[in-house]
Amino acid sequence: VDIVDQINASLGLPPTYATLVARAQLAQQCCAMSRDQARTCEQLVHDQHLQQQGWAAVVANLEDIVHSFQSKAESTQQSLMQYLEGRDQIMELLN
Repeated sequence: VDIVDQINASLGLPPTYATLVARAQLAQQCCAMSRDQARTCEQLVHDQHLQQQGWAAVVANLEDIVHSFQSKAESTQQSLMQYLEGRDQIMELLN
């Protein structure tokens, strides 16, 4: 039986000690459910935080890789330019 149905059913009970006990038990159930939901929400927030940290690390690593690749590309381009500039002289020496 759903807790909402139990609460609605308890509203129609006569004003007796048994009603008081039943409503107190329902209140305890509601409190326990609230604690469980709060715990679940806290866990979801924690999981989201860890996910965000993970993506931040991924982005940082990708940025490092891009900078490394750019540096290697520039170095390769400089080496190629030096080779092309000195190629004619090397070809003359070989002939």
